Amino acid sequence: MSSSKEKNWDLIVKELPEKLYKINISASTQEKIEKLHQYLNNNPKTNCLYYFNHISYSDPLLVGHIIDKIDPNKTRPIIIPVSYSHTEPKKIKNIPSIAMIKLAGACGVNPFRVIQNYQINNPHFNYDEAMAQKININLFQELKKYKKSELPFALAISPEGHRSDNGILGEAESGMLSIARYIEPVLLVPIAIHYDKKYNRNGTNIGKNVSLEIGKEYLYNNQEKRDIDFYMNRLALALPPQMRGKYNSEIKKF
Repeated sequence: MSSSKEKNWDLIVKELPEKLYKINISASTQEKIEKLHQYLNNNPKTNCLYYFNHISYSDPLLVGHIIDKIDPNKTRPIIIPVSYSHTEPKKIKNIPSIAMIKLAGACGVNPFRVIQNYQINNPHFNYDEAMAQKININLFQELKKYKKSELPFALAISPEGHRSDNGILGEAESGMLSIARYIEPVLLVPIAIHYDKKYNRNGTNIGKNVSLEIGKEYLYNNQEKRDIDFYMNRLALALPPQMRGKYNSEIKKF
């Protein structure tokens, strides 16, 4: 990371969230931060995948804030898949998303536009399989480059693929597991985001109380036979019961 991007990271990701929000981090999550920090230091070749519930525009900024606490020495460059449809420059409604992506780039984060599974052959988006493969290959080529270099890296992913309409955790797409299989061994770390009062799905929610919790991490290897619900349950457990959606009745203790 260049010195200018490192300065931007420190200003935007490390400092800015604490000025804009009243961030709550529980004692148990603080312990997990310290544990994960030590783990990454002791396992320098292990990749990391942070996955989070997506409820508002500012989620990536808040996730970055937690990543900074886990990896303050920036030992792993960060890659983020971003929605192709939500970053099309000709759409006025995409301005907030595009601005967030530009901020991420200025901080040294590498965004890659992808077409989500739910958008393929969906008449609302008009993307087919061929176009999705053409666009999404860029992300996998970047992952391949890191794998070949054997340098560790991190990804931040919203497994739901889009913002929740009502704040409730939605059903995950299979894309997260496809990436995990490709980059294993990888440590999967669930990050839960929730506000203590009403918030604006389409806003920045500046000044509000927001809790950031880390769920139970999991070391993924290519022999895994578990489905996506196993990992979503771990994210759901870090959220209040009313936000767990379908996972509220399927929660298992791990």
